[in-house]
Amino acid sequence: MAKAPVYTTQNHLPLQAEFDKLRDICEQLRKYTPSELHIQLEVALGDLRAAARAVVPISRAGGHVGYGIDKTQKAIACDTAIAIIRQIKALKAW
Repeated sequence: MAKAPVYTTQNHLPLQAEFDKLRDICEQLRKYTPSELHIQLEVALGDLRAAARAVVPISRAGGHVGYGIDKTQKAIACDTAIAIIRQIKALKAW
């Protein structure tokens, strides 16, 4: 099993390009999605972006080596975003 990546800078967002693509897709869905559901999707993507930042200090052998991602918060944010996307997909328009 591979170790999780360690980032040297705090608040590093490793998947910036993927988050930009998600934001573009979210904007394209705006005309097909009820406003309440679209707002929830935008909030969920914002939470996911925040959870994917490297903010957890990592120490090895008694010394600080960098920052990592909180897997628990990332998993919760992913589950929330996926649930909202499934609700959008379940709309009769699809």
